[in-house]
Amino acid sequence: MVWMSSYITIGDYIFRHVNSINIQSDMNNISDTCTIKLPNVKGMLEKKIKPGQFVTVSIGYDDNLVQEFTGYVATISPKIPLEIVCEDQMWLLKQKTVQIE
Repeated sequence: MVWMSSYITIGDYIFRHVNSINIQSDMNNISDTCTIKLPNVKGMLEKKIKPGQFVTVSIGYDDNLVQEFTGYVATISPKIPLEIVCEDQMWLLKQKTVQIE
């Protein structure tokens, strides 16, 4: 029997079990996105994860993992399950302010 495996790092935290992972990578969008849903036990997790933390997502079968996404936490929806939306390196560019003279 084949088992799904995952290894997700968000900042200093490591997650091996998730509710779901949805990675959107497409040439029509400027940036790739990843939505991670995690169990939010007693609301503790939403206090630990903050926008801007670095994220890596590796998924596969039977612990044969492949890194599928790297980026940063963009938004957090504090509900059950906790929904974390991540963006690739484009998130860094969106944080800068450009002034036109």
